Formats: sequence, C-alpha cells, structure tokens
Amino acid sequence: MTELSELTHIVTKTFKWHKSHVIVFVYLLCTIAMRQTCNLSKLAMFFPDAKATNASSYRRIQRFFKEVVFDYDAVAKLIMGLLGLQEVQLIFDRTHWQLGKKHNNILVLAIVYKGVGMPIFWTGLNNGKGNSNTEQRIDLIERFKSNFPHIQITNVLADAEFIGKDWFNYLNKENIPFCIPIRSNAKVQRKGKQDKMHISRCFDDLKKINEIKCFKNRKTIYGNKVYLSGVRLPDKTLLIVASNTFQGADLLDKYRQRWQIEMLFSCLKKRGFDLEATHMTDPVKMEKLFAILAVTLAWAYVIGRWQHALNPIKPKSHERLSQSIFRVGLEQLAKAAMLMMATLDYFSNPKQVVRFFVVY
Repeated sequence: MTELSELTHIVTKTFKWHKSHVIVFVYLLCTIAMRQTCNLSKLAMFFPDAKATNASSYRRIQRFFKEVVFDYDAVAKLIMGLLGLQEVQLIFDRTHWQLGKKHNNILVLAIVYKGVGMPIFWTGLNNGKGNSNTEQRIDLIERFKSNFPHIQITNVLADAEFIGKDWFNYLNKENIPFCIPIRSNAKVQRKGKQDKMHISRCFDDLKKINEIKCFKNRKTIYGNKVYLSGVRLPDKTLLIVASNTFQGADLLDKYRQRWQIEMLFSCLKKRGFDLEATHMTDPVKMEKLFAILAVTLAWAYVIGRWQHALNPIKPKSHERLSQSIFRVGLEQLAKAAMLMMATLDYFSNPKQVVRFFVVY
C-alpha cells in the first residue's frame, strides 16, 4: 500500500485546479479512452450530464482549454511515477499533421519504455516551418534534468533533423551520450588534405544490403569529434549514425531503439487516440490536449503490462504478440472509464476520482 499511497499523492498534486476543471479533465480522459478520438465535439456527446446539451458540454470543454493552466512539470512527475525508472534513454522527435492550410507541429521528448516512447515533455511549434531549434531542445532536456536530477540519462536518440554544432556542443558539455544520424552531405576533413568532402564518400564501399562499416577513430562533424557507423539499408540508401560515446556495431544497435517513438505516434494517432481529429490549431491548447493524452497513454500502457503479466498475450507465428500491450491496456482502461462514468457519485469528490484510477 506504500506505493499506492505515494502514487495517490503524486496524482492529487497534479490537479491544483477548481473542482469543475478537475471534473472536465477526468471526463476528457475517460471519453478519450472510451471513444478513441480527439474530436472534442464528439467527446462532448458522451459527457455524463443528463441536464446538459451537447452544445453546452462542448462549450465547457472549450472553456477548459482556454482557462486552465497546466503544470507540465507535475504531469511529467505523474508519468515518471507510473513508470518507476532510475535511468532513461531519451528520444526527440516531432509529430506533424495538417488541418486545412494550417500545419500543426509538436516537439516531443520521450523516454524509451518497454517497446514504446513515453512522452515526458513537449512544446507546440508555431514557426510555420515545423523544425525545432537548439534552444527548444535544450529547454526540454533542462526541464527533465531539473525535475529528475537523480535519474541518469544514458542516451539521447533522434533523427537527422536534430543535428548542428551548437546542439552537439551542448550534449558534449553536459556529458550526455547521443546516437543521432547525420546527413550524407555533412562535410568532413579529407585525410592528409586541406579541403573537405561529403561524409558519404567515406562509406562508398558499402554495396551490399545490411553491410556495415564502422570507424574506430573519431571524425570531426559539426565541429565535434564523434564516432561514425554506417549501414546500407534495404532501400539502398545509406544511414550514417554519429555518437560521442558509442561506437562500432553497438552504435547502430543503440540507434535502432529510436523506432519506439514511432510506436508512440502510432498510439496517439490512427491506432489509438486519433490526435489528428482535433480541430485545434493553437499551440498552447494543443500542449494541454497532449498532456491529457500523455497521461492516458501512460496509464493504458502500465495497465497493459500488468494485464500481460497476469494473462500473457498469445504470440503469432512470427513471435509478435497477437495484440499490442497498449491495445490491451487501453481496452481495460476504457472499461474502467465506462464504469466510472456510470458511477457519478465518484465525481462528488475529486480525490475519489484520483483514487479510482490508481486502483485501475
């Protein structure tokens, strides 16, 4: 019961709002789990208030996203409390979708967690281009370090969008290991020459699919000395990964874990909560919606792991599970949410709402 009491305390601290705002948050969490959509007008239809019209429930949701101030540090602590990790690998990526002519972009810092990237911090990008800058990335890592000073960062993973001299300088200065692919046209000093050449020239001898080449000595890329490993992919393109710590085939193995953030975006979008169905375009409001989704995702995944431990999911012939951990957990969470929505007495006290979800 000690762990349960501690978790209840963490969750309770998250909701420093008026009771009415707490209720809307819980309604949204429940209806998103049940209906698996982020279309707010559709979610309003399932708010359990017999006296309210769909239109009034929708206005209630709109007021929530306009008025409520989220403590994102507290949300991150809630999620980390559910996962119970002492060291982490961080993943950077950007999710994008389009509504009419408006491009929505969210920069996400997630952690590697048992097959999925779990979002911890994020920021809405309102620059028109979508790409993040070094200051925004550093801000997210500094927030992580500030909130979790005793948790060790063992690696930072990202794709080729997250490169640059200042960015690599920061990671090296903070002694943070990284595995990040570089573009094939990045310049490197030619051995014994004064001029530079494209880094891809160093891997011209990779002809066969899945053939790899690793350099034992570090090379200077973007003003920083890094280890380089390359592999010829099945589509015949060249993947070159740089690291300040890892080298050889181990570097490529570390980088392969980046796919877990793709699983995250799959859970947030079509295979899960249908994030793209929202009509929001305001980055501030999208950050609030993303917080609700992050908490729901973490709860669903933890429940799925627990269910899998009790009743192992049968594997298919190719040894993959017949149903994903996330899907199993989401179905169980949806059942709990439906029960909760039917038992409206729980909403008389926000702390009872919190304890209900801790039990499930």
